[in-house]
Amino acid sequence: MKNITDIPVQNLLLLLLIGGVLALSFYVVRNYIIPLIRSNKGGVKKFWHKIEIISWLLFAVVVLIVLLRINLFLSSSILALLLILGWGYMKNIFSGFVIKLTDQFVVDEIISGDFGEGKIKSILLSMTELSNDKGELISIPNSVLRSSVVKHLHKKSSLKTNTFNVQMFEKESLLDIKEMIVNCPFVAVNQNILVERVSDNECSVKITLIDSSFKEDVYQYIQNRSN
Repeated sequence: MKNITDIPVQNLLLLLLIGGVLALSFYVVRNYIIPLIRSNKGGVKKFWHKIEIISWLLFAVVVLIVLLRINLFLSSSILALLLILGWGYMKNIFSGFVIKLTDQFVVDEIISGDFGEGKIKSILLSMTELSNDKGELISIPNSVLRSSVVKHLHKKSSLKTNTFNVQMFEKESLLDIKEMIVNCPFVAVNQNILVERVSDNECSVKITLIDSSFKEDVYQYIQNRSN
């Protein structure tokens, strides 16, 4: 077994470097690459967020294995101490990972339980924040939220209403435009579709999208029809 002074500093620095590269890579993708995506941006963002969580979990496992190989006794003692002193906080962190990976709750959703009732303002790793009718901010540990019987009072819908301007061809009616919109695969056809003429050769279409990330796809659908 190695002494504390025998722990290779270069190994620890390498782990710190890898962690820094991971953090920088995730930051660049999240803030500069994903915003450039036009198709299904919302789905890509959720998927990438889960990739980040899984990657950090794997990195934490690798760090733990390396530390155990360097000095089994010291690393085990530190790990045991952390588990004893921070078990409550670690339960909240683990519950936060599960909530984020499974999309069990979403921001702006209204929930109710033994902890109270309110709209979700933010979902952090250790806790979830609610805002009640009085404007008070309620912080709920994620382990409590995961173990409670929760009512989803108003599940946030992914349906979004948008208005598009459509150029009309000669002898084309509003009914033709509506039929064209109904055939669009990104439109929720079970919702109201409002078509109004704004000029002799142009109309406005108010439609509900299946997901807000499809806005650019609908625009391209309309443009391709006009070309």
